[in-house]
Formats: sequence, C-alpha cells, structure tokens
Amino acid sequence: MTTKITESTIEQFEQIILTQRLRKAVARLNPDIPADAQEQAVQKVLRIYSPDMLNKNETSTLSRLRDALLPKLMRGEVGVKYE
Repeated sequence: MTTKITESTIEQFEQIILTQRLRKAVARLNPDIPADAQEQAVQKVLRIYSPDMLNKNETSTLSRLRDALLPKLMRGEVGVKYE
C-alpha cells in the first residue's frame, strides 16, 4: 500500500509523527477498545518523541540522499542547475 504525504498531512515541517494518521491507524487496528484507551495509546507514542529524534532522522535522511546522489552526480546522470 502506497500512501502519499501532502502538505495538509503534516501540521508542521518538523513533525516526525503524523498524529492524525496515528489516531486513525490505532482506531482501525483496535476497533474494539474504547476511544479513551485508543487515545492513551496515541499519547504514549507521542511521549516517546525527543528533540534528538529529529536530528537523528534528519542526519540519516541527508546521509542516504548523499550516498544515492553523489555517485549519480559523478557519473553525470544528474546535474546541478545554477541560476
């Protein structure tokens, strides 16, 4: 299943956890538990967040982009447009 993430999906650029999607997924996967228990589960996941998580995620993403794009740039498969 492919899911498209749009600007409306992300409340803030820095948002790591897509809260509304998390709530919908918890409800879909646990339809028989009360709504307040579902919300408690969501809140537990949200509390896991730490400022360091964003930095690690960003560093990892940038490293993967570098590793994927640098060889293509060196081979001339992609270019850089200067304006």
